[in-house]
Amino acid sequence: MMAWWPVTESSPIGVDVGSRAIKAVQLAPPSGGAAPAVAAAAVIPRRRFEGMIDDDEARRLRDVLDRRGFRCGDVVIAVPHEHLMSDLLELPPRESGAPIRQIAAMELARTNRCDPNSFELALWDVPGAGKSGTPSPAMAAACPHEQAEELLDRFASVGLRIRAIDVASCALARAAACMLDADGPTAMLDIGATGANFVLVLDGLVVYQRRLADVGLGRLHGALQEQFGLDDELIGHLLTGEDDGAPEDGATTGAGAAPADNAISAYIEGLCEEVRASLSYAEHL
Repeated sequence: MMAWWPVTESSPIGVDVGSRAIKAVQLAPPSGGAAPAVAAAAVIPRRRFEGMIDDDEARRLRDVLDRRGFRCGDVVIAVPHEHLMSDLLELPPRESGAPIRQIAAMELARTNRCDPNSFELALWDVPGAGKSGTPSPAMAAACPHEQAEELLDRFASVGLRIRAIDVASCALARAAACMLDADGPTAMLDIGATGANFVLVLDGLVVYQRRLADVGLGRLHGALQEQFGLDDELIGHLLTGEDDGAPEDGATTGAGAAPADNAISAYIEGLCEEVRASLSYAEHL
């Protein structure tokens, strides 16, 4: 997990390579006790959906960072969800003297059917769980060396240095630190084009995460295009409610809007069902 940066400097550039877009953000140093503010941000649509970032996309990212006022070339990149291995493990108590990291690596390798030496592992205890002498729940997250090295090489080839490879859910928990419940767990939902990530945070640490693969916005976007012949601009208006994207002919009002609204409502209900299932499972952890 990525540590916080020195408060006298701009943060490293956080980069998330999504299936439809590459997002980048950098925070300015906090001033006067206030929370850090966004210094620069960019969203770069991908010319091909999903997959590892290629040389052309890396060059486009570098050029956008230069034009948008990002400072320095140090990058912290989130592990793409398709390469992230994570699980909540029951491990021997810390005081047992057992090789905790080796046991965690073996268990993660077993469930993902890979070599335990083929990935980089992050491991942290679940706050408040486990008593002395009993199994200790811990979160494990890993990225295969092959994909990590490919990311390092791809960014280095365009002059961008990856300072760290982070877990997206941990970055999300840090970004939302001021909104977390101090007295209990906080559930968060990160919705992308090909799926959503359900994250449960306790005492600032991720204690559970689940990939919801069937509720990505891309599925809803495709349904609205196929069933109702809506273009990207109109779909954007329907999903965000922003007036800037609304067509001037009033196409989003009246009877024609009702079927699209029904499709959006059905999508939201399906998303809520997945969230309820995740919350129910998390209650029994």
